[in-house]
Amino acid sequence: MDLPLQGRVALVTGAGKRLGRAVALRLAEEGGDVVVHYRSSQPEACETVKQIEKLGRRASAIGANLGRVSEIKRLFDEAGKHFGRLDILVNSAANFLPASMVSTTEEIWDSSLDTNLRAPFFCVQAAAPWLHPAFHFESWRDHVDESAGEGAGAGSAGERHRSGNHHYGRRSAGVGSRLYQAGAAWPIRQALGHYR
Repeated sequence: MDLPLQGRVALVTGAGKRLGRAVALRLAEEGGDVVVHYRSSQPEACETVKQIEKLGRRASAIGANLGRVSEIKRLFDEAGKHFGRLDILVNSAANFLPASMVSTTEEIWDSSLDTNLRAPFFCVQAAAPWLHPAFHFESWRDHVDESAGEGAGAGSAGERHRSGNHHYGRRSAGVGSRLYQAGAAWPIRQALGHYR
């Protein structure tokens, strides 16, 4: 069986539920070992780990509040020390705080940006020291409309404000709904397709 991600290690934020879980499982199906990040969904994250291990891959669940840079650094330090390397990062974690344009408070706005816009940047920063030496930042590819749009791109995620998550829609414009990753475009696209 062809396993294109054999020997590679991926970290997926928000991998206990929804899209993050789908991507984590797809990466494992392609041969990758996976760090399953969660904030409060520990039971779901542990279940995701079990499903990955059933596929014959290694997995570890690590909890962290991505709203705090110190927690982000701890997440990647633990992941790096556990697996010894990191090849793929998928920023999937997001919060969905119900609010309209009129009812969005400063606290809701700040919380949304901390998790949905600020955290992905600091995750990339924290991942850098652990990335495999063969990887170069010039090879990072941002999947915005063309690929991430197949299930979570600027077109679909950006329209969530219509269902009462206006501030989340603004996040999509800010971060471009990027899936920061290296060498894993195809399996991530497949996961997005199955999730949709």
